[in-house]
Amino acid sequence: MILEIKNLSKFYPPNLWAVKNINLSFEKGLIHAIIGENGAGKSTLMKICYGLIPFEEGEILLNSQVFEPKNPQDALKNGIGMVHQEFMLFDELTVYENILLGYEPTSKLGLLDRKKMKDLIQQKNEQYNFNLNIEAPIKVLSVAAKQKVELLKLLFLDSSILIFDEPTSVLTPQECKEFFEYLNILKSQGKTIFYIGHKLEDVLQISDTISILRKGTLISHYTDLYKNPVSKKQLIADMIDSQESKLLKRQEIPSNTPILSLENINLSPTDNYVGLKDINITINKYEITGIAAIEGHGQSELVQVIIGALPQHSGTITLDTKDISHQPLEKRRKNISFVSPNRTLFSSCQIASILDNIIMGHHTSSMFHKFMGFFDKKKIIEFYTHSIKKYNISIPDYHLPISSLSGGNQQKIILARESENSNSLTVLEQPTRGLDVNSISYIHNLILEKRDKGSAVFLVSSDLDELMVLCDTLLIMFDGAIIASYKRSEFDLNKIGHKMLMGTTNEK
Repeated sequence: MILEIKNLSKFYPPNLWAVKNINLSFEKGLIHAIIGENGAGKSTLMKICYGLIPFEEGEILLNSQVFEPKNPQDALKNGIGMVHQEFMLFDELTVYENILLGYEPTSKLGLLDRKKMKDLIQQKNEQYNFNLNIEAPIKVLSVAAKQKVELLKLLFLDSSILIFDEPTSVLTPQECKEFFEYLNILKSQGKTIFYIGHKLEDVLQISDTISILRKGTLISHYTDLYKNPVSKKQLIADMIDSQESKLLKRQEIPSNTPILSLENINLSPTDNYVGLKDINITINKYEITGIAAIEGHGQSELVQVIIGALPQHSGTITLDTKDISHQPLEKRRKNISFVSPNRTLFSSCQIASILDNIIMGHHTSSMFHKFMGFFDKKKIIEFYTHSIKKYNISIPDYHLPISSLSGGNQQKIILARESENSNSLTVLEQPTRGLDVNSISYIHNLILEKRDKGSAVFLVSSDLDELMVLCDTLLIMFDGAIIASYKRSEFDLNKIGHKMLMGTTNEK
């Protein structure tokens, strides 16, 4: 056993056990999955092993020796590395500069030896066939390439234990397949891999063992899965203590009332943005319109244009019959609910409290004020209490920074904030990324509830199944253009998938 966890507990006052009396043993050279609902303790457990979070009780054995990591540097020195759900990279630095940050070789004069830096990283790059341009700045890389950079950092440091927190949540199916191939190569080289995931199909495909946590406690531990497979149904039952999934309550509500109209929207391409070409979209009241596209084909740029973060170069945007084409983001924010795929950069302030984050962006609303414009703390706390109860969010103390929460619970805070208002347009980009099975089902019902109350919903998701379950209209984007539109009765998984990949339908 390479890592053993004995009676491990972490407590957050006043009454939250993040993990409680966990006992687990992990064998060297295998892929171990840790799964559970948001707030189950998965990330906390792994962050303890990585030295990011201290623990109160129990012990960790690394190679049969007592191991008490004081910080991540201590963990790295002992061969434990972690790739976080939110990448820890500097956009302005190059690939090789990011990898060697803190470990830069110098010349005899104490100057940076850039040639040696490049040689060291290129050698690892070629060894693992990552095909990275090591001199490219991080900001121009795709999400999959950034993940390779994070992995290459750990391989350069010769980590024997690799921890991945939701590694496939931002990858396309094709990129997932490539990533799993890398994991199996690393496994064949004797690396031990911890995989925190919510996509049960991925977990079942890649894992040798699966451990399931629920509310901080170990519920089950399945080993030798290739000989003794476990079903997805069993995993769900262990995770949520129920085998009954929450059914989507869908009703058809015809409407011809336009809420959002885009006419001939164009955006010139740059080094950082994909261009948009003559985009024409109308979303009606009581309607969910989705965008299906492989990452990097303009869907994110389209969202940025709608919310006002990017100015279109031509065309007209109309919201509730008003021309908002040149309206600034701050003003649009009052009429558009928006959930960003990058919760740490665009949808939250990580150092601000949970209470501040749950009203952020809506803090100017009269619902949170009393006389003379002062905040009404009682109303804010009532809104907070209502939200965490409705969205089933586990929070030890609302004074803590939002960064203290798991990624999934951060997402729930943001969704609560953006859903609890009466805006006529809701824009959602990857709204269920990083959420567990039960939470995804809940959020899907919430999206349908928004639609049924008369909101127009614009949904961008990398999960084609999610789009087909929720949408009334599905648009296909390819190379910055809308190339096809399908009504719900016309949905065909194979045809839509082929069009996303090739920009054309499969004629065979």
